[in-house]
Amino acid sequence: MFDKSGRCEVVDPPGFAKDLMDSFRWMMDAFSGKINYEDRQRVIYTMIETAQYGYRKIVSALLYGILTEDEHTRYYDHICDHDRDNYGYLISVMNQIVKYRGFALYSRKTIDRILWLITIIIDDNRESTVNAQPGLYEVCENLLRQIRGGDNSEPNIWLCEKMLELLKRESVWLFQNERLIHVTFYTFASLAREHDRFDQLRTREAQFCKIIFDNHYNVCFKIGRDLYRLLLEVSNIPDFAAIYSNLDPNAKLLMIRKPTVDYCLSSRLTNDEKARIIAYLENHTPKAFPRKFETFFRDFSVSGYTLSDIIRWICGAFRLTKPNSECQRHQLISAMITHALEKEPSSEMKQTIVGLSKMALILDWLSFDRNSINQSVNDNINNIEPTIRLILELYRTDSQFGPELIECLGSSINNFLPGFELEIRENVRVAAQTVLRRNIMTIDDLNMIRSKANDGRAANRIILEIWGNNKQADLEPINIQPTITRPNILNNSQFGIHQLHNQASSSPSTSYSSKIQTDSLQSHASAAQIQPLTTRVQLTPSSSNSPQKLSSRRTSVKYDSIPMQSNLSVQPIQQDLPVTVPRQQQISLTSALKPSDQRNILDNSKKLRMWLYLTPLQSFEKAIQNNNIDEALENLKNIFETFLKNVDLGFPNSPHFKELPEKLAKPLCNSINFDELKDCYDLTSRLLKIEPSGRNLFNLLLSWIFQWRTESNDNNSNKYKAFELLRLIINCVEQTDGSKEIHVKARSKLMVYCLGRSQSSVLHDTVGVFLDTMGSINTNLPEVIELYTTYLKFEIIREKSSSEIEEEFKQEFKLRWLEDLTLIQENENNVFLSMVPQLLKCWPDIFVGVPRFIYMIVSGVNPAIIYKFETDLRQQKYRVVGDIEGVDSILACALEWDSFEQIYLFNLIRSEYGNDVNQTEKFMDTSVYLKSLDPLTHPEALTGLIWLLETVSPTVKIIEALFEIMISTTTDEARFEIINYINSIFHSWQKNTQHVSELKSSLGQYFDNLSIEENKDKAVDLIKAVVELMDDLWKKAHPTLKRGLLSLQPKVESIAASIGIQIKFSNLVEMLSDEKHMVLEENDDENNSNSKLGALPISKQMKHQDRQLRSTTVHSRSTANEPTTTSTSDGEENEEETLCRTPPPVLPKRVKRKIIVSSSEEEQEVEQPSNRKNRSSRARSSQTSSSRSTMNTPQLSGGKRKSTIPTASRKKQPKVSEKS
Repeated sequence: MFDKSGRCEVVDPPGFAKDLMDSFRWMMDAFSGKINYEDRQRVIYTMIETAQYGYRKIVSALLYGILTEDEHTRYYDHICDHDRDNYGYLISVMNQIVKYRGFALYSRKTIDRILWLITIIIDDNRESTVNAQPGLYEVCENLLRQIRGGDNSEPNIWLCEKMLELLKRESVWLFQNERLIHVTFYTFASLAREHDRFDQLRTREAQFCKIIFDNHYNVCFKIGRDLYRLLLEVSNIPDFAAIYSNLDPNAKLLMIRKPTVDYCLSSRLTNDEKARIIAYLENHTPKAFPRKFETFFRDFSVSGYTLSDIIRWICGAFRLTKPNSECQRHQLISAMITHALEKEPSSEMKQTIVGLSKMALILDWLSFDRNSINQSVNDNINNIEPTIRLILELYRTDSQFGPELIECLGSSINNFLPGFELEIRENVRVAAQTVLRRNIMTIDDLNMIRSKANDGRAANRIILEIWGNNKQADLEPINIQPTITRPNILNNSQFGIHQLHNQASSSPSTSYSSKIQTDSLQSHASAAQIQPLTTRVQLTPSSSNSPQKLSSRRTSVKYDSIPMQSNLSVQPIQQDLPVTVPRQQQISLTSALKPSDQRNILDNSKKLRMWLYLTPLQSFEKAIQNNNIDEALENLKNIFETFLKNVDLGFPNSPHFKELPEKLAKPLCNSINFDELKDCYDLTSRLLKIEPSGRNLFNLLLSWIFQWRTESNDNNSNKYKAFELLRLIINCVEQTDGSKEIHVKARSKLMVYCLGRSQSSVLHDTVGVFLDTMGSINTNLPEVIELYTTYLKFEIIREKSSSEIEEEFKQEFKLRWLEDLTLIQENENNVFLSMVPQLLKCWPDIFVGVPRFIYMIVSGVNPAIIYKFETDLRQQKYRVVGDIEGVDSILACALEWDSFEQIYLFNLIRSEYGNDVNQTEKFMDTSVYLKSLDPLTHPEALTGLIWLLETVSPTVKIIEALFEIMISTTTDEARFEIINYINSIFHSWQKNTQHVSELKSSLGQYFDNLSIEENKDKAVDLIKAVVELMDDLWKKAHPTLKRGLLSLQPKVESIAASIGIQIKFSNLVEMLSDEKHMVLEENDDENNSNSKLGALPISKQMKHQDRQLRSTTVHSRSTANEPTTTSTSDGEENEEETLCRTPPPVLPKRVKRKIIVSSSEEEQEVEQPSNRKNRSSRARSSQTSSSRSTMNTPQLSGGKRKSTIPTASRKKQPKVSEKS
C-alpha cells in the first residue's frame, strides 16, 4: 500500500492503514483452503453475520485487497454482493485514505486502484438517481487537493493527468455537483499556470476548463473574485484568453464583488501544507517562522504561484481558532515572502514572486464592496486586515516593500478592471476609512506612514488620495455620491439595472445586449429575485474608458442568467476628492491585459530566456531540418561551450536546464544506435574494437562529456554540468514519449563509448580494449568504465530524495546497471561475456548471486568461455553463485529456465563448490526448492545435483536430504524416478572404496538416529521407499555395500514393526540374510574368480529365477516346505528337518522391476556364432564343473539354501553340443 520511495517519510503507518491490514489478515485466515468463489462468498456472509462489526471489517479487508492484490476485481465483486449501505462505509474509508497527510507515500499502484474504484462505482450506479453516492465527490475533491502546485515531478504530473482523464471521462457525473465543478475548474486553471514545460498537458487542462465554463458559467461565477485573478494569470493561454476576453465588463465586476468560497482557496493546499500553516499560526511565535520555513520549503515546492495561493488562503479562508492567531497572519506572510526571495537566486523569479504576492495581498482591497451588508463587510475587512498590518510593519522597519505595495495598489486601481476606475477607487477609499473606524489602523499609524513617505514618491500621493487629511474627529459615516459624466448604462435587466431617462442611444454594451441568449437552467435568477435599485445606479465604463469591443468569435456563454445582488444602494461621492493619480507608463504585473497585449507572452519570455543560445540554436534547428549533419555538429559544439560558461547547478530553474534540453532532446536521442558493436569482437587479434561514429549527434554529446572524465566529482566541475545536461535531455524525451527505454539506451551508449575510448593499441593502431587468450577483457575495467559508474550514481542522486537510505540507493544502482548490461547483451553478446569475469571480480556485491545476471551468463554463454569460467571458479578467482545459502533464491528462478540454462547453472555450482562437503551439506540442508523437486518436471535440476554429489563423499546430512527428496514425491511414477536418481548417486559413490565404507556408515547412523515419533505418516512413507531403494540397489551393489544393506535390514524391520506396518524385502535379500550364508559371503573373491572361469552370471540367474517364479508360483508355494531329494549328510538332514518345522516366511507380492542387463551379458548375447564355436569346449568343461558343484550343495526348505547362485527351482542343464 505504501511506497518507500515516496516524496515524504512516515515512521509508522496510520491507524486506518493498520486496521485495513489487520482486517485483511483476519479475512485471509478465514479463507484458508477456500479457493472457490462460492465458498468464499459463504465465508464472508458468515463473518458478517457472526463477527462484531463484521460488515465494516469485511469491507475494510476487501478494500485493502483491491488496493494491494492482483485479483482486485474479485474483491470488488464481493463488496457488490454484500453491500448494505450503498457503498457508504467503503467511500468513507476511501476518503480517509486520500485525505491522509502522507499521501505522497502511497505507491502508484494504490492510487491507480483508487481511481479505478471511483470509475467502477460511477459506472455501476450510472442509471441510479442523481448523487446516489455523494461521498464520492468528496473523494475526488481530496484527490485534486493532493496535486501539488509548483511540483513538476513525475508522480505529481502523473496524478494530474490521471485526474484530468477521470473527470473528463466522467464529465456527466461531474456536472451534477456544483462544488466539485468549482474545485475542478479552480484546480486545473491554477495548475495550468506552471505547466509551461508540458504543452500537451497544459492544452488539455485549458480545453477542459473552457468546456466547464461554457456549459456551466453560472456555476463558475460563484467561485468569486479569485476566479478573475486566475483568468488574468492564465490569459496567455488561448482557451483562457477566450474566456476572459468574451466576458462582459459588468460580469467581471460582479465576479470581483463576491468573496472567493473557502473550499476553492483551500483546494490549492494539500492537507499536509494546510496543517503545517495552521500549526505555525496557532502554536508558534513569529520569531520561529524563519526556522520553520527551512523545513517547509524543503518539503514542498513553493513557486511564486504557490506562494500567492497560500497568501490568498491565509487572507480569505483562515479563521480564528486560537487567540491572537489572526493577528499573526501578516507576520507569517512577511516571513514567507522574505524566505522565498532569499531562497530564489534568479532576479527574474524574484520579481515574479513579488508581483504575484502583491496581487494576492491587495485583491480583497480592490474588490471591496462598500454597499454589502454588515456580515459581508466584516468578512471583507477581515480579508484586508493582513495587508493593512503588513503595510504598517513594513513602514516601521523602513522596508521598500511597503511603499511598493502602496504604489501597486494605486496603479491597480486603474488597471485592474478597465472602465470601472471610479467604482474601484471609491471601494478602496471606503475600505481604508472602515479600517480606521475599526481601529485596525490608528491615526498615529497613519501619521507615521505619512511622515516616512517621501513627497516625490507616488505612494505619498496615493496615501493622500485614500485617507485624505483624516483626523480622529473626522471619522464619521461617509456619504458617497456617484459622479456621472455621461455614463453608458446597460439596458439589461438581468444585471438588475434599470433604464435611465437620459440614456445614450448608442452605448458599447447596447449592441452586445442583443446578442445575449436566454437560459433555462435552475440556477438562473428568476424575475422575482431581481429587485429594482432605488438608491443606487450601477456604474458602467465611461465613454472615455470604454472596454475593448468583443471579437466576433465569442465563447458560447449565456450571460443573461448571472444573478445580481439585491438591495444595492448608491451613496454620494464626496466632492473634495483629490486628483486622480495618472496611469503609469509601465504596465504592472497586476494589470488586466487586453487580448492584443496577451499575444505570444509565453513565446516572448522564452526567447528572452534563451537569448544566449539564439544564434547557434536556430542554426542547429535549421541544419537538422535540412539534414546537414556537419553544420549541426558545429552548432552543437557552440551550444555546449555556451552552456558550460553560463550554467550553475545551484539554479535548477534557469533556462539552461529547462528550455535548452527541450530543444536538443529529440534530435540527439533519435540518433542513438549501437552500430559500433557490429563485428567489434576480434579474438584473433585479441582486441575489442569499438569505434563510435564521429558523425553522430549523440556521440558528439558523449565525446564532449568524455573529455571531462578526469575532473573532480562536484557540482562546480564541468563533468557534473555535462552530466546534468545529458540527464535533462533524456528526461525531456521520456516525458514526451512516456517510455523509460531512452534512459537505458543512453546509459548503455555511454558505457560502450567508454569501452571504445578506454585506451589506444599501438600494435593494432586502433582504439579498444585488450582481450586475453580466452576472450575476456584484460584491462582494468573499473578504470575503463569509471565515467559510466559516476554518471549512474549522479543520475540516481539527482532524481531521488536526499533522505533515501543507503540500501535503496544500492538496489537502484544495481537495477539500472543490469538493465544497461542487458541491452548490451542484446546487441552484442560477446562484448557482455568478455566483461563478466571482471564484473564479478570487481563488483561482487552487485553481480554475485543475482539470478538475473546469472541467467544472462548461462543463456548466452560462448563455448570458448565456458572453460574459462569453470577454471576460474575452481581456482577461486571470483564467484558466481556466492553464499551457498543464497542458492535457493537462484534455484527458485532457475526452475523456470530452459534445460540448457539449468544444466549449466549446476555446472557453475559444481565448479564453485565441488569437493566441498561442508558447503554441499549446507546446500542440501537449507534448500527448500531442492527438497520439493519433481523428477518429472525438473529432471535437469536432479541431474545437476548428481554431478555435484559425485564430487563429495556421502555424509549423514546428505543421506537425510536425499531421503527427504524421495518421500516428498506425490505420485508412484515420480517416486520410481527419484529412486533411480538416488541409486545413480549411490552407484557413483561405490566406485570409490573409501566412499563405500562412508556410505555404509552414513546409512547406519541415519537409521540409528531416525525419530519416528514426530511424524508417523512420514516414517511410513520413508520405510516403504527405503525397502524399494534397497531392493533396487542390491542388484549392482558392491559386496561391502551388500553387507551394509544386510546389516540395515533388521533396523528397517524393527522401525517398521514399531509403527505397525509389515514389510518384506525381495526373495534375493531374504535368501542371503541367513546367518549361515554370511560365512560364504566372506569368500566373495573366490566367487568372483569362479564367475570368471565360466560360472553363470548372477544377472542371468536372476532372470531365470524371475521366469520360474512367474510360471510356477503356486507350485513353489505348495512344495516350499518339502525336503529336497539331494543326497546330504545325516547332520544336514536333521538340520533340514528342524528348520522345516518352523513356519515358512510369507512371500511378498511381485513388484514389477526393471531387469538391468550388464554390459558383459550384452556382449555375450551379441557374440558371433564363430566366437561361440571356438569357445564350446571351454563352455562344456565349465558347465560340467558348475553342475557338479550345484548338485553337491544341500538345499534348505523355506526358500533358503547355501548356494552362491540362488535359483527359484532346479532344472537339469541341457548338454551343449558342438553344433549348438
